[in-house]
Amino acid sequence: MAWHKRLGRHSSLSALDDHIMRIIVLSLLECPVLVPDDYPTVAKAVEAAVDGQTILVRTGEHFLGPNASKPVVISKRLNLVGEDGAVLNGGLRMSFGSGGVLRNITVKGHLWIYDGRWDVSDCVVQMRQDACVLLSNTSRVRVRRCVVGGTSKYQASCGFIVYGHAVAVVSDCEVEHCAKGVSTGGKSSLLMSSCDIRDCVCAFSVLHPGDHGRLLRVRDCEIIRSGRLWLDQYRPERVEAEENKINQESMGRTFWQRYASTVGSWETYADYPGSLEF
Repeated sequence: MAWHKRLGRHSSLSALDDHIMRIIVLSLLECPVLVPDDYPTVAKAVEAAVDGQTILVRTGEHFLGPNASKPVVISKRLNLVGEDGAVLNGGLRMSFGSGGVLRNITVKGHLWIYDGRWDVSDCVVQMRQDACVLLSNTSRVRVRRCVVGGTSKYQASCGFIVYGHAVAVVSDCEVEHCAKGVSTGGKSSLLMSSCDIRDCVCAFSVLHPGDHGRLLRVRDCEIIRSGRLWLDQYRPERVEAEENKINQESMGRTFWQRYASTVGSWETYADYPGSLEF
């Protein structure tokens, strides 16, 4: 905090300046930044917000910044919250020093949480021909009640990619219309519970043969209308599964024949297991 040159650092007026600044900062934290009321784009709002402030995105479609192909990088603690029907066109990247909440927003682009602690809830992350949610480095992320994937017309390459030393807890989510539902790598840990993986070529995979991920724990999840459980023979270092199931009745024969494989899947309905066997 700057101090008055004549009165000096220890004057009562300098102390008053500090007090006033604290009041101003606290007032800013309680007052959300509105998009597009206060700033026309999320990029401008992120730039203007103070650490810990909330950005509220109004109902409707919004471009993240002037360049739709360039993701908005967040490197501070923020709460990014949407009104019902708020849609962001473009990618979000949470970088070093970031953290906070992402809630009730549709993101038409990738969500890359590179670092920080984030709580993501009630969101839709939709991507065409690319990965939707990437959790990497040393990020710590909780994802709840979200829908992640492509569409019936445009398939995403992957729903969740968790790698590096990231730790993710994913619950009550839907992963749909992806080539690969979930992929792990590095020394990452992923805990999934009460999730559906539907209309995917395969449910689980690892990034590379020598890059598996440390832990994959799957509980009370269901695989629906997907061609394979695993992409190939490779697995994370440790896999735990409990109370999971595959919806045999909803598997279409055409889809089954198209994506059947001798590695990591089942050739006939008779071989189709009633629960996930890792």
